[in-house]
Amino acid sequence: MIKLYPENKKKLTAITWILRILVGAVFIFSGFVKLIDLWGSLLKFEEYFILWGIDMPRQIVLFGAVGLSLVEFTSGISLAIGAFRHTTTIILTALMTIMTALTVYIFLYNPVSDCGCFGDAVILSNSNTLIKNIILLISIIYLLVVNHRVNGIVKPKVQWMATVFTIAYGGIIAYIGYSVQPLIDFRPFPVGTNFKTVINEDVDDCNITFIYEKDGVTKEFKADEIPDDSWTFIERNSQGSNPHKDATSLVLYDEDGQDATLQAIDTIGSELVLIVSEPEKYGLSRAAKTNRLAETIERNGGRLTAWIASNYKGGIEKWKELTNAEYDVYQADDTDLKMIVRGEAGLIYIKDGTVSWKRQVYSLPPDIDDEYKSNPQLLSQIKPIEDTGTLMWLTIGYILSMLLVYCMGVVLPKVVRTAGKTSQENKI
Repeated sequence: MIKLYPENKKKLTAITWILRILVGAVFIFSGFVKLIDLWGSLLKFEEYFILWGIDMPRQIVLFGAVGLSLVEFTSGISLAIGAFRHTTTIILTALMTIMTALTVYIFLYNPVSDCGCFGDAVILSNSNTLIKNIILLISIIYLLVVNHRVNGIVKPKVQWMATVFTIAYGGIIAYIGYSVQPLIDFRPFPVGTNFKTVINEDVDDCNITFIYEKDGVTKEFKADEIPDDSWTFIERNSQGSNPHKDATSLVLYDEDGQDATLQAIDTIGSELVLIVSEPEKYGLSRAAKTNRLAETIERNGGRLTAWIASNYKGGIEKWKELTNAEYDVYQADDTDLKMIVRGEAGLIYIKDGTVSWKRQVYSLPPDIDDEYKSNPQLLSQIKPIEDTGTLMWLTIGYILSMLLVYCMGVVLPKVVRTAGKTSQENKI
């Protein structure tokens, strides 16, 4: 019978720990970046379901995104510290078997350009993803055989505590990323982005067409064939190719489908932008408050604009009709809007052309319009979520909790045994 592992205990221990750390690190990183940017994970899941023609409720997709991310992160931590040695390798073997089969499909048919394994933090080609998953699967299968033969640094009696703390840590950063904004922004438009450097004044419109409607008839027009005002603009179509010259460019359009990027973004002064990537899901109850906020900002020398998804049926005209918008409204690719700010609707504050902060609309006080009236400096005082120190303190707390688990499993029993031995000697 062929031995899959060395007889020498030291060699076996060394190989096992090397694989634990390397493989565990991959899963920790993969799960962490997905939890940080839960919206990104959710959107990638939805992209797969759309490709497969499956109509899945968002709540279920969200549950799946959270579950997968937590399983990856928690299993990676457990593997790296040697907790639940047999159960962890079984879970990871099953997970990687499914993932490897999926990446084979993606490699062969190329339905997406990126599997989303590492969110927006690291983009891998489909071929590199397949190679990565094959290596991981082989490593995990090996660990399935040998992992239980080498002790971990966390004792079995307290390993459940490590899992609880890990899930709590991952769950908190996922909640913040979903309800406010990611604690780390891996996307092309992070805080500090200067729109002066990403506004493309020479966008090539050769692949762009515009959909207009008249008397119930829809028709597609090229950029130099825009019809008269009797036609209603519906949406812009880039015909499968991004008209942007790089990943951080942005093009905004007015009601007539004309490039209005330079008019939409103020590079001098302050501008609050309402970004609605899914207009059909936006709560219109906030429309009146938005109008009042726009008036107040304008009186203080600033400006409020709205950027809505170009695939919104009825376009800018319908949005203004439904919301009674008294501010400038523009349209952009929904993909670009989702890259700028996470959530169905969000706000970004631009000061002299530079992004100062981002927030989901529903994470801000519902009476922000009244607060701004009494404090005109309110928008400038809001900090980016990345600069609040939240992630640092959460991580410090998590590390301290894991040290506590280690002490309870290793140090405390030694202290108890020593104390007991001393007590026995004293009795004698």
